[in-house]
Amino acid sequence: MTSKGEDSNLKGAKIRKEDVNKVVMDFLVTHGYLQAAQKFQSESETKPEVDLASESIIDRVAVTNAVQCGNVVDAIEKLNALNPEILRENPELDFRLQDQTFIELIRHGKLQEAIEFGKEMAKPIKDNRRMRDKDAYTGRFKEKLDISNRFKLASQVNAVILTSQNLEKDPKLESLLKMKVWFQEELNETRFVPA
Repeated sequence: MTSKGEDSNLKGAKIRKEDVNKVVMDFLVTHGYLQAAQKFQSESETKPEVDLASESIIDRVAVTNAVQCGNVVDAIEKLNALNPEILRENPELDFRLQDQTFIELIRHGKLQEAIEFGKEMAKPIKDNRRMRDKDAYTGRFKEKLDISNRFKLASQVNAVILTSQNLEKDPKLESLLKMKVWFQEELNETRFVPA
């Protein structure tokens, strides 16, 4: 929060529309909102820093969309086709995807398949102390069934893919907001108050 005096100082700041548009475009592209980015590009004439038709973006969006729709097996296949090292280098993400596969089997009433899948899933966990010691099983089942978990997982997958492609996983807009909050807190802590 800013005080009225600080707000009036900010009103005098000149922020170019082009700069705001670039930050918005970066947000849309980073989060994989391709259709919105394409529409924004045509309406604002803002050129994204990357080609929206590039295979890497289309593949990344296909993986995250599959997770969001609950097609986790398809998402894993697409992710492995995109970069087979991602899941090997990120065993916790691999576990979360396997866990979501288990949840989706239950959601669709495929209980026998879920039991068999769960048995297979448990074998490597028994042998992997790091995974066994994690809070992997502390989440409540009802919470795991919540559709919002698909979106959280898709966001995590998106970030890992971006990192594997040496791209920023956080949009500039989010970074700017974090910087603004940090800067504001620093100002509040160091503010001189006369006696």
